[in-house]
Amino acid sequence: MEFIKASWWGHCEPVRMLPEKGADVNEQADGSMALIKASWIGRIETVRMLLEKGADVNEPADGSMALIKASEYGHTEIVAMLLVEGADVNAKDKDGYTALMKASWYGYTEIVAMLLEKGADVNTKNICHYTALMYASEDGQTEIVSMLVKKGADVNVKDNKGWTPLINASRKGHTEIMALLLENGADVNVKDNCGRTAIMIAIRWGFTEIVRELLKNNADVNAKDHDVTTLIQASIFGHTEIVRELLKNDVDVNAKNYQDDTALDIAMYRGHKEIVTLIKKYPIMKQKLKQKIKAALIVKKGLTQKGHKPLVPYAQRETIYHIASFL
Repeated sequence: MEFIKASWWGHCEPVRMLPEKGADVNEQADGSMALIKASWIGRIETVRMLLEKGADVNEPADGSMALIKASEYGHTEIVAMLLVEGADVNAKDKDGYTALMKASWYGYTEIVAMLLEKGADVNTKNICHYTALMYASEDGQTEIVSMLVKKGADVNVKDNKGWTPLINASRKGHTEIMALLLENGADVNVKDNCGRTAIMIAIRWGFTEIVRELLKNNADVNAKDHDVTTLIQASIFGHTEIVRELLKNDVDVNAKNYQDDTALDIAMYRGHKEIVTLIKKYPIMKQKLKQKIKAALIVKKGLTQKGHKPLVPYAQRETIYHIASFL
């Protein structure tokens, strides 16, 4: 126990001398082990001495391993030493975490790169069915997400709640990561165990930009879980701008929840006056949009009246041409 304490506190002289007096460098006491303690706290010189004295890099203790602890706390130099000494890059702690999961979660890019170079499994799961990519996506580690995807991380993997990396990024508001996942084949309409898609979860937390980008990537504007639709969800929480985005994308304003309420009913009940106004005006807005699209098609086809005069007044032509460019 004295040897383990010395390692924890980084007292190099006792660490150097005790093995010569018969102390076992791999001794365990109260579930602890010298190398794991030193790797955990970041005692570089102590770790070096322990390795020179023959400490086992793959001996488990404290429910973990030296490499996992060093990776979790960002001790890059110690990670490098342990890998040189043959630490198992895919070893798991008592909860199924690997060094790669910990480093990805906490954003230690250099350590992630080292682990990947040594062959770390990007798709292994812990007891919650989380992978390294799921942690990186949830915690906003954009560079690490990119590294993991390039190494073949499954972008559609699910945890035990049915969440995917895309759902994790969407519920945390990480727009750049969401875009990266979509570029690499993430399913925009996959549902979790409660029937919710990424757009529904983003709506819940009011992430307008995420909602906008998901819609651009063909997210189902009328997605529905066991009770509510996207529009009802936005109306419940008073997310006016999101309601506006949904209406632009031809959402069904007449869909109802299990209590037979529409989004308008809910907005009125909750006093979201601006949303009430938006939904009430929606039929007019929809008709105007149809007229604009029809006019844009006419311009695009080059149809003109007699005398070669444009069907659309000059003042409106810029807008019409702009709309036409997207058709």
